[in-house]
Amino acid sequence: SYSFCTLLSGGGRGRNTMTSIEQIVISGIRSFNPDISCRQGIKFQKPVTIILGPNGSGKTTVIEALRNCCTGEVPANTGKGAAFVHDPKVSGETEVKAQIKLQFRTLSGQQMLIGRSYQLTQMANGKQKFETLDVSLQTRDPKSGQIVAQSYKCGDIDKLIPDIMGISKPILDNVIFLHQDDTNWPLAEASKLKKKFDDIFSSTRYTKALDEIRKILKENKKKITEHTATVAVLKEKRLIARKIRSQVEETRAKMTVSETQIRSIDERIAKIESRIEETTKQTDEIQKLESDTIKLQGTLEALIRQRQEMGKALTVVSEETDDQLKQALQKFGKFEQEMRNALVTCEDQLKSLQRETIRENETMVQLRAEKEHLRNQMTSHQKRVTTLKGLISDITSVHNINVPVVGDEDINPDLMVKFYHEFSDKINESKRNREMMRTKHRRAQEDAESLLSEARNKKSYSLLLQENAESRLEELKPKLRSLKDTFATMSSTEKVMESAKEKVAQFEASLTKLRATEKEATARLKELQKQHLEKQVRIDILRCEASTRQDEQNAAHKLRMLREECERLTKLSEPSRQKLEARLLQVTGKKTTSNIKDDIHHALRSKQSAVARAQKQLTEADREVTLSRKELDVLTARQSEIQKSIETKSALFASITSEYRKPLPEILLKAEAREEKDRKAVSKMHALRMCHENFTSQAEEEGCCPVCARDMNESQLGAMQRNMHQKLQDVPAAITEKENSLAKTQKLVKKVRELMPTYREVASLQEQGPIVSQQRAAASEKFESSQQSHRDLTAKLEALKFEESEITNLGKASEKYQETLSQRGELEKRIHEEEAHIIKQHGVPVRALDLVLSEIETLQKDVDAIVAEQQSLMQTCERTRNEGATLSEGHQEAMRSVDIAGVNLQEKSRVRKEYDQLLEEYRTGNQTISDIKSKIPSHEEEIARHLADLRSSRESGDAEDKDITEMIERHQQSLSSIKTLADDIKKHIQDKSSEKVEIVTAQLAQIETASRERQQKTKSLSDKLLDYQRKISQQENTKRELQANLKYRTKCQEVQSGERDLQRLKQIIKERSHGHQAIWASLDELREQKAALDTEKATYVGQLQANDATLKERQKELLSEKYSRIDDQYNSTLIKLATAQMTEEDLARYHTALDCALMKYHDEKITEMNEIIKDLWIRTYKGNDIDHIELRSDVELSATSRTRNYNYRVVMVRGGVSLDMRGRCSAGQRVLASLVVRLALSQAFCCDCGVLALDEPTTNLDVENIESLAYALTEIIAARRGQTNFQLVIITHDEQFVRRIGQACGTETVYHISKDGEGQYSTITERDFAEMM
Repeated sequence: SYSFCTLLSGGGRGRNTMTSIEQIVISGIRSFNPDISCRQGIKFQKPVTIILGPNGSGKTTVIEALRNCCTGEVPANTGKGAAFVHDPKVSGETEVKAQIKLQFRTLSGQQMLIGRSYQLTQMANGKQKFETLDVSLQTRDPKSGQIVAQSYKCGDIDKLIPDIMGISKPILDNVIFLHQDDTNWPLAEASKLKKKFDDIFSSTRYTKALDEIRKILKENKKKITEHTATVAVLKEKRLIARKIRSQVEETRAKMTVSETQIRSIDERIAKIESRIEETTKQTDEIQKLESDTIKLQGTLEALIRQRQEMGKALTVVSEETDDQLKQALQKFGKFEQEMRNALVTCEDQLKSLQRETIRENETMVQLRAEKEHLRNQMTSHQKRVTTLKGLISDITSVHNINVPVVGDEDINPDLMVKFYHEFSDKINESKRNREMMRTKHRRAQEDAESLLSEARNKKSYSLLLQENAESRLEELKPKLRSLKDTFATMSSTEKVMESAKEKVAQFEASLTKLRATEKEATARLKELQKQHLEKQVRIDILRCEASTRQDEQNAAHKLRMLREECERLTKLSEPSRQKLEARLLQVTGKKTTSNIKDDIHHALRSKQSAVARAQKQLTEADREVTLSRKELDVLTARQSEIQKSIETKSALFASITSEYRKPLPEILLKAEAREEKDRKAVSKMHALRMCHENFTSQAEEEGCCPVCARDMNESQLGAMQRNMHQKLQDVPAAITEKENSLAKTQKLVKKVRELMPTYREVASLQEQGPIVSQQRAAASEKFESSQQSHRDLTAKLEALKFEESEITNLGKASEKYQETLSQRGELEKRIHEEEAHIIKQHGVPVRALDLVLSEIETLQKDVDAIVAEQQSLMQTCERTRNEGATLSEGHQEAMRSVDIAGVNLQEKSRVRKEYDQLLEEYRTGNQTISDIKSKIPSHEEEIARHLADLRSSRESGDAEDKDITEMIERHQQSLSSIKTLADDIKKHIQDKSSEKVEIVTAQLAQIETASRERQQKTKSLSDKLLDYQRKISQQENTKRELQANLKYRTKCQEVQSGERDLQRLKQIIKERSHGHQAIWASLDELREQKAALDTEKATYVGQLQANDATLKERQKELLSEKYSRIDDQYNSTLIKLATAQMTEEDLARYHTALDCALMKYHDEKITEMNEIIKDLWIRTYKGNDIDHIELRSDVELSATSRTRNYNYRVVMVRGGVSLDMRGRCSAGQRVLASLVVRLALSQAFCCDCGVLALDEPTTNLDVENIESLAYALTEIIAARRGQTNFQLVIITHDEQFVRRIGQACGTETVYHISKDGEGQYSTITERDFAEMM
């Protein structure tokens, strides 16, 4: 167990001014024990901390934990952190909690503790859930000495820790705490290398900043253009807004006068409307009485016709009272119900007897069939016994089985079983002999197949060797030709190398010259920027003065606009008056006076009176149209009602009449005749069936013919029975068919009788239809005449109203003319006021606007010239940079040509050596193929011999097996036949078929006796049923007569009641008709008064609406976006314009400065790193094949966005020649180069932190490279030992490597990581270096 005994205690090492790590504690991470009491820790030393342990012990977990604490990132390929925590399944828990704590010192020497806690939960569905429990940071308050702990969000702490440590996150990820798998990233592919260096330099962030500045500049220019145009538009809008406000006040005053007049007229109209409503109620009551009279008269006529038809339809007119008829009808109903109940009971009994007869017939048929079946079974039994005896006799003679199974008449079952077993044993013995024979032949065939397979394998192996050798020779032929051609093309490699070196020297001279030119242009740019600023300040001062002069000119322009508007109104007013006079003369036919407004008013009053008179005439016509329409509607409704009743009631019997194509009375007569006919046919069939049954039973009992008393033998009796039985079989079906036909006919008769009253009503309605149609035609002619009169009056009224509206429009035009005159007077007043205001506000100008603008223009030209020169110089610098980039690309291309030429020289030597090896291999392959071909014929002879032996063995075995198998199959078939026959015989004996025959015969005799008795009962019930049906038919006819008499008397009473109601209505109408004309006259007068007031009100309402529309339109204009904030918009737009102009200048200066600074910073850092890399390489690398290595940064300029992109590569230099190190260096050189680049990055970018962790640096290295790496590291440690911020952490499994490092650096302790006794958890122990070695 490990604990922070000195954490944040204030003790330990002295105050440090650099960031350093002090100790780490781990629990529950990967293979470390999740138990908090068993946590493991390491205290980091200076200058080196060594961590030793075997593979798989958990060493790399330390690097992963350090990186996780500082950056918050979990290792790659861990399922978003799930595999980073100890697996719950390994520890047998449902959840595991993990914790990492790291103690470090900041730049100021303050001690801090960062802690991260995680949890991994095993879910029920087999998945695992990873979550972060807590992230905290602990510090010690320097004043109070108390420990302060704070919790953060993961994203916040991940950004905070690198800032506290003074190191960027890319340096922590790619330099300091680098995983074993990513150690050699400086020699990775180009895209990965570029991304890592861009992150380290943070170049992407600044490049995006430059692009964003250019984008803002472009947008700002658009804003300046828009603001300039907007200022000019807003000036014009301010003048229009002031004019609209004055018009609003005038319109409000006019609206107040109109509203007062409208309220007065509304009060008078309300009084007249109340009187009109009272009068209208009286007229509506009279019209309703007239309408009711017409309806009642039509209904009464229909009732009289129905009464007449019902009287004609009566066959007997009863003289009894209504009560006596109703009592007689009730008695008939009770008697009819009793008869129907008796009929139903009789029918049920008859149907029951018929069902029992059918069941008995079916039983007799079944018993006769069963009797015949039993006799057939007895015959089959005798045949099976004979067949079985023959089979047993044959088998006994062939196989010598002495079992006496067969007797004289039947078979002994016990002996049969014994015979069956002995015969089965004989068959099984034959099967065993066949299996022994098959086994013998199978073994012989297996031996032959084994020898054949061995011979074939020998031949296949030889052929495979031959094929492989030939395939290899075919592969070697093109390689030999290719190597020979390649060697021939490499003859001029030395000359190419010399030419490439000359090009490199030329490119370097051109680059030096371009850099000098760019420096001069940059100095001139700074001077021009100073001049540009001075002149721009002077221009701003002059623009303020010009603004004052511009306001004076704007006031003068405003006065000129007012005068022009006054002249325009003067010219507009005269033509308007002339048009008004001409139009009024056209409408009224009278000339106008001096006051055109009064003329229009008098003409309007005259037209309104004419409209009122026409309206009165139209109202009278409306009343006539309404009365004629009501009369027409009553008759139309009556006609529709009659037609609807005819259609509805005809639909009730339409299906029957359409089916039989005859009237309903004829259908009833024919149906009743058919009913009587079917009833007689049913009775006749029942009697015929009983007669046949009696004849049959009597013939069986007496043994003679029942008709002629002639004796009959059994054959004649049987023939007669069969004949009678055949006829009786068809009788039930014929009876059922006739009974169904009778039921259907009875149903039809009943339905037609019920529909006959409806049929008579339809006939009565069809007679009323033509009369109502004639009345409706007369009413329709009257309605058309009143409608035509109404249309003529309407046309006249519309013409008068059109003339009235024309005069009203002239009144509105007159108001506009008066408004124009008043506007002209107001404009003349405002002109005098503006002239006085200009003299008072501005006085006489001191300096003319033209002189100010001229000076501004001169200064602006100077500024433009400076800007043009700046742009020219910037283009020159840009062109110089582009040329430099082009030359750099050419220089790099030349350097690559040198590198390629060197590689080609090495390749030439390798090709020659490879060609000699392949040629020797080709010759050896040819000799091998010749040896294999000589062995193949002997293998083929051996295969043929073994194949013939195998065929002979198979043919002999198959023949013997076939003979034995056929014999066994014959015996098995015989045995199966014997068993089947024996089982059938045994079953027949057990069934006792002879006894069953006697039982069936007795049952047949009993059923035939019962059938004869039932036939006699059926005949008696049929006679009784016919008697009931005849009585019920007679009662129904009497009942219909009684009902018809009652309906006729009811209809007579309805007619008398209708005549009394009609007389009463006529009397009421006669009483009220005396004051009818006076009411209509009063109503017409009131309507004329209301129409006149409505016309007057409409005039004022029109004026009010026109003024209101004008007011709303003006207010809407003022409240719209166009005028609501016009002054604020004008002022704010001026401010935006000035701000945008100043922003454009500042951004242009900042863009230039940032671009130059970024390029300079990048060049300085690359130069600084290359100096460090060269120094470290020379001091650590002991080989003589590489002078030094360096980091190259190639610049690419984007053609579209004009931004710079940097591409990076590590090169090795030998004798002035540079080659890409990737793919050309050894494993030791790659590891050392990566380490040197990481140390250079650490020194260049994190001067405040010298921590560096190496994870398994000896991976894939041989002994010599490990020794070289150990020596190089001791040199680096010795060189950096004096730096207070240098900490090297080495993690390895190589004890020899640790021994060399520890002895050279004087290490005292080493941390050893290993698994515990069970091999489950990792443990860390601190050991003395001297004891380990």
